[in-house]
Amino acid sequence: MAVATATGAAACLLAALAHGTPSAVAAVAGEAPAMAPGVAPEVASVTVTDDRGQAVSLPRPARRVVALSPALAELAFAAGGGDRLVAVVTGSDHPPAARALPRIGDSSGLSVEAILAARPELVLAWDGGNDPRPLASLRRLGIPVYLSRIETLEGIATTLERLGRLLGSDGAAAARDFRRRLARMGPAGQGAEAPVRVFYQVWEEPLMTINGRHWISDLIERCGGTNLFGERPELVPRIGLEAVVAAAPQAILAAGHGSAGGPDPFQRWRRFPGIPAVADDFLFLVDGDGVSQTTPRTLDAGEAICRHLDQVRIRVRGAGCDRAGSCPGR
Repeated sequence: MAVATATGAAACLLAALAHGTPSAVAAVAGEAPAMAPGVAPEVASVTVTDDRGQAVSLPRPARRVVALSPALAELAFAAGGGDRLVAVVTGSDHPPAARALPRIGDSSGLSVEAILAARPELVLAWDGGNDPRPLASLRRLGIPVYLSRIETLEGIATTLERLGRLLGSDGAAAARDFRRRLARMGPAGQGAEAPVRVFYQVWEEPLMTINGRHWISDLIERCGGTNLFGERPELVPRIGLEAVVAAAPQAILAAGHGSAGGPDPFQRWRRFPGIPAVADDFLFLVDGDGVSQTTPRTLDAGEAICRHLDQVRIRVRGAGCDRAGSCPGR
């Protein structure tokens, strides 16, 4: 198992001198680094395993952290360690406090020099979203890198716990709160007797949805729905308009991006009044940013999905609709 720790005093000193990192020089030279105001001395070492199975070891919880994706910046705040962040990437705008942090570029275009200039004790990286080459360079220079790849709702809670340990904050409390909220939504795959047939529109052109392994599909199931394209092998498959019409969804959810007043994401579906969701106007907009970031805000969107599907169930039961969505008088 690889361990993301310093590679030796000489290597660290050379890296610090080359990249202007005075705190690193002081640490290698045996001087005590300056303490941030209000921060208690921390001496206990910490080791966690990241989503690549690599052990990330620190001599103490990190006080200077760089987050290389908006979601990781948001998770650091959610875990109670936002005050440890010293730099983030473009798009890190939640919570509002993240907007005041220095930017070091874009998630997909990283500069090792810019990251080192922030003098990080830990880098939080997006496995699959960040270029692995600068991350490898950071490791060679002795900078610990935590790789995050969240693919399930439980993964959000696990990441909050891990970040709490790495940052010396109460991430465990945030994880417990997340799990409580998730449990209130219902168990995974709860198998409602007559689940609401749902089409989730990720993108309009090209038309894209999600399969059953996606965490949004998990949210839909917990809310008593069934993802009509859950059996597709691709995580985010492209599909044809005809396939959606034939599936006859009782609810259509669309990810909303940007400000209100933009294009109507349901415009194409309104041409098909034979679709039960269109006939009953069960066309619901979901916060696309919140549901896609794999942070606690994902549950805000999930709770909204539950409210939407509750509306559908009330209509179906009240109208005496059958399980196929056929209602008297429609």
